[in-house]
Amino acid sequence: MPRLLEELKRRNIIKGAGLYVIGAWLLLQVADVVVPAAGLPEWLITFVLYLAIIGFPFALILSWMFDLSRKGISQDSQDAAKQHFRLASPAVMLTLALFSGSAFVAYTISLPPPDRTQSIAVIPFTNLTGDAAQDFLSDGITEEIMNRLFRLDKLKVISCNSVFALQHENLDLAEIGSRLAVEHVLEGNLQINGDAVRLGVRMINVASGKRLWAETFDGDMTDFAFQGDIANAVTAAVAETFGRKAPPARKLATALVLR
Repeated sequence: MPRLLEELKRRNIIKGAGLYVIGAWLLLQVADVVVPAAGLPEWLITFVLYLAIIGFPFALILSWMFDLSRKGISQDSQDAAKQHFRLASPAVMLTLALFSGSAFVAYTISLPPPDRTQSIAVIPFTNLTGDAAQDFLSDGITEEIMNRLFRLDKLKVISCNSVFALQHENLDLAEIGSRLAVEHVLEGNLQINGDAVRLGVRMINVASGKRLWAETFDGDMTDFAFQGDIANAVTAAVAETFGRKAPPARKLATALVLR
């Protein structure tokens, strides 16, 4: 054992290990302070920790190959065992390659798991009446559906402020999905004939453009309860599409005709 310790000291492995531990500890302290203060993702701290752990054996290998001194990394001219090592030697390059591969694995492990929460945006329904005064009706139905969808568990529903901000920008589905960071879009159109109201609703997957669900609702404009009935029906349909349990529907007097 004494001879082993002497050999480790002679090869500067103990000194290299000590310097590495101190440097890694200081780096972790700095990361713990800087990452939150700079608004960086918290997984970076985990990545630095993994990197410090993975780098320890490589630091010992480099300490055996080279001398770590105040002047930097150099070869020990008195140590014959280190004479054949150069910074560009195959052994050093292999060590650096292994460290790079290990660092990449640490990076992938440190990343947070992907967000599996399903998302949807309810786009303000298109008013086909030609009467701008009826926009309040289509917008009101849009908000009512949003409010009901918010009650579904593990479903990300984009807020009305974000959605209505894009109302007059004439964007296609791909652009809407990108701007709002959603996977699905609920859109539709509104028609009025006297007191009769017809609303067509469609649920579309943004990536594929595939229509997942569509329905047409007929109601009476003289009864405000039809907005709630539509919202209940749409929420139930969306929940079924996502394989979720729909929240209890509010009991409303007005009946809907589905076509």
